[in-house]
Amino acid sequence: MKKLFIAILALAAFAFAANCDYDSGIFAFQKRMNKVEEMKGAEKAVVKETENAAAVRLRSKTLKSGIYMGKRRTEFYVFGGCTPFHVIVTYSDPETKEVATQATAFLRPDGNLRAICDGNSEVTVTNPIDGTIEPNKDCTCYDENSVQRPFGKYGCLYEDEIEEMIRHNNGSGGGILGDIMRNGTRVK
Repeated sequence: MKKLFIAILALAAFAFAANCDYDSGIFAFQKRMNKVEEMKGAEKAVVKETENAAAVRLRSKTLKSGIYMGKRRTEFYVFGGCTPFHVIVTYSDPETKEVATQATAFLRPDGNLRAICDGNSEVTVTNPIDGTIEPNKDCTCYDENSVQRPFGKYGCLYEDEIEEMIRHNNGSGGGILGDIMRNGTRVK
């Protein structure tokens, strides 16, 4: 009986994901970034869809004007449920696929910008030497109204992410330094 109940819940969650209107989240992002015209006629593909997440890719036609003339704009949306939570934006050469520039936009649940980080990155980075986590300094932060704000001590992190980072860093023994110490080598 319990397995049947779980199967029904999974089927309902999948049906919910399949009924998502991804286009409205995509259009809201493009409108906010003033890219609706640039992405008009873009080819769209649902790359992956699960019961509570999806990935959708849009590729523009070759751009006819602007600083990226001759390039293509690709937007790779990652959805949690029916809401996009980050978008990787890439401008690349349509023939060689060489990337001219790339950034990742992180969105709030209401669709407003939270952060824009260089490349395909996160709002945090891990120090490979000691395994600690810190705010990604290659990010620009935005307030609840998508207005740029100062980076500050904790960058673009939410309260729960700050607490998790502090908890992780207090117990950190990772990275290269942690490996050396675990192997019995004394580090001065």
